Amino acid sequence: MFDRLRTSRRWLTAAVFASVLSSATGTTHAAVTVAVTPATATVLPNTFFDVLLEVPTAGSAFNGFSVVLSYNPAVLTFVPSTPLNLQEGCLMNGGCSAACGSTLHDFRAAGDSLVVNDYLFCNLVAISGPGQLYKLRFLTKPAPNTTSISIRRATFYNAGVLVTPVNSSNATVTIPANTGVGDGAAVTHSLRVEPNPAHGRLQLVLDEAGSGSAEADILDLQGRLVRSLGTVNAGPRARVDWDGTDRDGRAAPGGLYLARIVRAGKVQTSRFILLR
Repeated sequence: MFDRLRTSRRWLTAAVFASVLSSATGTTHAAVTVAVTPATATVLPNTFFDVLLEVPTAGSAFNGFSVVLSYNPAVLTFVPSTPLNLQEGCLMNGGCSAACGSTLHDFRAAGDSLVVNDYLFCNLVAISGPGQLYKLRFLTKPAPNTTSISIRRATFYNAGVLVTPVNSSNATVTIPANTGVGDGAAVTHSLRVEPNPAHGRLQLVLDEAGSGSAEADILDLQGRLVRSLGTVNAGPRARVDWDGTDRDGRAAPGGLYLARIVRAGKVQTSRFILLR
């Protein structure tokens, strides 16, 4: 039943988009420039960062676009906004344009690609930039790497008329080796969190062989204690459960957190995302 409903929804969305785009036919011989920015970025392992889909210079007018972006999920984890309309840029929501703030917005994430369809529902309004079309958030994986976020396909329309050409540029993301931070205690990176991102319950997994007791905690990024998990038996491949609640028993809000294990003078940490 769920699959049929989901398929029906996609067909309905496609039909609505088709009706918007069929209001006129033909092609305008002008240009739109679209870029993933910043063009180059260096981001530490296990760190959130945002990329923008931008029109960097004024060009041809348009009132809708369809873009497919690709990325490497082995290097980057996509983190959706809640609600999804927070991903819309100021050109589309009227924050930096004459748009009325009403859009027909469809977003899908699948495998190594992100599909964005966004159209203005504003009578006789078109936009030309410069400004932001869309915002996307990613989390870097722990290992050093260099990867790209690329525009696989970009199509722009103005009242159903195809706007061409479209000039596009991509972004390169470098993840350097994490040298670690701390107050002098040894910091290792053999602690994992599963799943990551998590929607509630999760486990701290100690990859490093060892034995004995350890203190397990969940912290926010300012180092404040969210939940103490107490003293645990940290044997080889040990797993420590967290139910996603704070020390008052309330559900912790979505965001970026730090898992910490202190054992035999060693501090093991791992960042993770909690989604709500």
